Amino acid sequence: MIVQRLLKPDAEINSEYNLFFHSGKGGGYDTNSKVYFANPEAELIFDTYFNALPLNRYQLPPATPLSIRIKGSGKCIVTVEIARATRSWDILSKVRLDLDEADEAVLTIPTPEVTGLIFLSFTAVTDLEISEIDYRIEHPSIAEPTITGVITTFKRDAAVQKTAQRLSAYFKDNTDIADRFQLLVIDNGGDTDSVPFPGGRVLKNPNYGGAGGFSRGLLTIVTEGLSSHCLFMDDDASFFPEAIRRTLAVLSFNSSPDLAIAGALITKNRSWMMWENGAIFDGKCHPLDVGKDLRKVQDVIHAGIAPQIKTPKKYGGWWYFCFPVEHVEKWPFPFFVRGDDVNFALSNSFDIKTVLGVVSHQEDFFAKQTPLTVYLDMRSHFVHHLTVKNLERSLWKDIKSFSGFFYRFNASYHYEAARSVILAIEDLMRGEEFWVSNLDMSRKRQEIAAYTRREKIAKDIQFNPIDAPLSTKKPSKSLFFRTLRKWTLNGHLLPSVFFFRKGRTIPIGERNDLTITFLRPFIVRYDYEECQGYIVKRSNLSFFKNYYIFFKTIVKYIFNYKKTKSEYLSLHRNLTSMEFWRGKEICSS
Repeated sequence: MIVQRLLKPDAEINSEYNLFFHSGKGGGYDTNSKVYFANPEAELIFDTYFNALPLNRYQLPPATPLSIRIKGSGKCIVTVEIARATRSWDILSKVRLDLDEADEAVLTIPTPEVTGLIFLSFTAVTDLEISEIDYRIEHPSIAEPTITGVITTFKRDAAVQKTAQRLSAYFKDNTDIADRFQLLVIDNGGDTDSVPFPGGRVLKNPNYGGAGGFSRGLLTIVTEGLSSHCLFMDDDASFFPEAIRRTLAVLSFNSSPDLAIAGALITKNRSWMMWENGAIFDGKCHPLDVGKDLRKVQDVIHAGIAPQIKTPKKYGGWWYFCFPVEHVEKWPFPFFVRGDDVNFALSNSFDIKTVLGVVSHQEDFFAKQTPLTVYLDMRSHFVHHLTVKNLERSLWKDIKSFSGFFYRFNASYHYEAARSVILAIEDLMRGEEFWVSNLDMSRKRQEIAAYTRREKIAKDIQFNPIDAPLSTKKPSKSLFFRTLRKWTLNGHLLPSVFFFRKGRTIPIGERNDLTITFLRPFIVRYDYEECQGYIVKRSNLSFFKNYYIFFKTIVKYIFNYKKTKSEYLSLHRNLTSMEFWRGKEICSS
């Protein structure tokens, strides 16, 4: 089986060259002819995130033959190496080749006993071009997995059409795995009627968000017996379709029946940096390998080789999550959006792993933050604690967490987001009736939109950059200032005379920072690329009004804690069953 093929930069997905190849002077990638090139004596090295082969992800017998097919033109010296995290690297093969575009060269090596990342490097003797590299495991697979991709969309037809075209073009050129993948598009009340993918189907569905759409797709797979695995993915499919081959390959050469493949995440504004390589939820979301510079070989080795121990607290985002259908015990909780992927993974005993090159590219999550997303995040976090084994905690830890969420927004002038935290707690206490009657979230979205005035991202907002310079230097975090911020509620107890005259501008993709807000009359959150943002201002009236409502809500939560906790254990069983979703008429067309 061909388990991996050469990936090339694509401006629509990722064109950060150092994630595809490394080269000194005289080497590069030709965007017109779509080939890698090297002048005489120059090098091309594919020890990269997208093109190194993670041999450690495959369960193979000792000395399994690995064939490497190379297509290109020119004379070169090719070296096959294996990189390891804590042991010496080894050269597995080093040969001279005279490549002819009309033909191909094939190298066959035994897989080493100690695995790692395999990569090729080329030293050009004459002008060299490399167009294709395939890795093929010459051994019968352990399993024969099939995948049904499920895309959930709402009024994003252009993105869906583009995704389907990209997938269709890939499988047209990769016929060896075409019969192992099919596509379902769940249109949540939008305008998508068909997709340009052979055999692809569009299923109309009420707008129950990602949870409802993906449940509809999963129900179709189960009912019709479409495939062994289900792949939840974004409607804009901002990943290389080659990821599907790599997913199939790892599933084919693994004996673990509960193995699930989680796509990593790279943000579009930092296309060289790992944002999430799988994640852990233990009260907060902890993205793994966040901040790793994928242009650097050592960081790639860490991302590709780091132990991925099975843990009940690990999850994978639904931008790309492939799991075995037979091992689904709990179906998606009806969150609408936000948190459904976390709860789904935590509620099922999947063995979640990531694979080099299987990654989606997304906008920064902080850049998407609004009072609505704060509300959605807040309630999902606490549903996890109330329903998932190993995440139970005491009433006082709940209150501490509620208070932390609330204070972070209320003290940073995001009074509307703080109000959303209160609303989430109130709705949480309403129990099963709330979730069943708010599957489409239409009334709740209207309610939140009605009070979202200042924290609404808008184009071409008006502000004077001189009066709100970009925040580049972190304010003092000395004990004195930390104490002062704490006892003055981040300045809300101080009169205006103590405040600076100027505000500050914070890039919209960065997290709220109370130290920057402190003693500033206003804060501008701005996206310089999209020319949009919003302005928040200090308001003692809003601050203390929110605190008064928050205090009343917490008192109510204390008195209802035992009842709420008991009810959620039963409602989670009801709302995460196949029967629940089948009963919501999600099969109506």
